[in-house]
Amino acid sequence: MFWKHFFLHSRFFIAFAVGIISLVFGHFYPSLTYIVYGYWLVFILLVFVDSILLFAKRNLFVERNTADRFSNGDQNPIWLTVENHYSFPIHLKIIDEIPFQFQKRDFKILAHIEKGEKKTLKYELRPISRGLYHFKNINVFTKSPLGLVARKYIFECPKKVPVFPSFLKLRDFLTLLSESNLKKHGAKKIRRLGHTMEFEQIKEYTLGDDIRTINWKATAKRDHLMINQYQDERSQQVYMLIDKGRLMQNSFEDLSLLDHAINTCLVLSHIILRKDDKLGLFTFRNRIENQILADNKIGQLNKLQEQLYRIETNYKEADFGLLYRELRNKVKQRSLLFLFTNFEVENDLNRKLPYLKAIAKNHQLVVIFFKNDDIQKEAQIEPKTVYETYSKASSQAYQLQKELMVKKLHKQGIITIYTHPRNITTKTINQYLKLKQQSF
Repeated sequence: MFWKHFFLHSRFFIAFAVGIISLVFGHFYPSLTYIVYGYWLVFILLVFVDSILLFAKRNLFVERNTADRFSNGDQNPIWLTVENHYSFPIHLKIIDEIPFQFQKRDFKILAHIEKGEKKTLKYELRPISRGLYHFKNINVFTKSPLGLVARKYIFECPKKVPVFPSFLKLRDFLTLLSESNLKKHGAKKIRRLGHTMEFEQIKEYTLGDDIRTINWKATAKRDHLMINQYQDERSQQVYMLIDKGRLMQNSFEDLSLLDHAINTCLVLSHIILRKDDKLGLFTFRNRIENQILADNKIGQLNKLQEQLYRIETNYKEADFGLLYRELRNKVKQRSLLFLFTNFEVENDLNRKLPYLKAIAKNHQLVVIFFKNDDIQKEAQIEPKTVYETYSKASSQAYQLQKELMVKKLHKQGIITIYTHPRNITTKTINQYLKLKQQSF
């Protein structure tokens, strides 16, 4: 058991190599024999003393502290608390067995801890996919000021940490979009859109009532003016539709377009519920999944966050016809729909456009799809070779095709957000706040 924790440090091998060289010189110069023997005696004694100092008892304690959950795509802090109960300062090399998803095989932390000191060390990890992450043991190699041998400590502290959509970005947006800032965009705490299809009752006309609501049939029967009374609509239904098809597999800053869309949905959902609208969710690929019907009851946000966390996909081709049929059957009231998807070629849009047009007939549809940063950079280079000239021309043609897709959607009365992944959250929220002022 002792040998599993006993390691020789590089300083030991240097001193050992010097001893071997001194033996060689002692063979040719006998006058150095006693000096060589003295060197080896001191060397062995120091190794023994160093071992006793490190292994006399367990004088080091390390503990890992993390948040209960991580934020996807953000830097998440991890703290290591180290207590040195040795009577001398120590040097540490800490190897934390972090989750395999990070693919960091050279992870280590070097530290110097004074005697009796308690120190907190911090490092950060950036997950790029949702799911459950497993931390395992903490391995610590300790050496004394002599630095000839090292003792390995193993601290068993396994922990499972779920990675949720980016709630750290959510916190930043909620700070920026305070109530006063939201008012600058025209949003108000109480919003009355006028008349809706929510009929309440027929009543007698009184001075000041809207003459557009006169019920002429009831007026003819009662021989005096009667009007239809409608409920003032203080909330609208808003659905977030997330395409989980193959084109959402592309990545930007190590995060898939799907995860960029999910992070945006998390932020948008808070804004929607804060503005008293009803919130719902559909995700789809070759089948409909993660369904949440629109509501604004307490617990709706937690339900949605849980569904966003659990979104999984095999990136099969998305079926927009299936989405249209599901919306027709499940969403009877006119609603605002935010569709997060992606189009790479015009033929792809042409196949899906009939379904988008059909959805837009019954609902206010906002389509969000992505610019390709790599293509944009290639389109801006100054070509020096034939290959670079061809690459630039192809990139410009690709960009033009994307712009034509935007115009084609606008022509059909479909609001379109064509944006870089880094700007998707801001632009989507701005569009929602803009529509919030209108009767959608």
